[in-house]
Amino acid sequence: MRVFDEKINGVKHRIIEFRSLG
Repeated sequence: MRVFDEKINGVKHRIIEFRSLG
């Protein structure tokens, strides 16, 4: 489940970066 958690965190980080970019 650790890999799954890392994937979720990666997606959240990408969304945050995308929002701050726009």
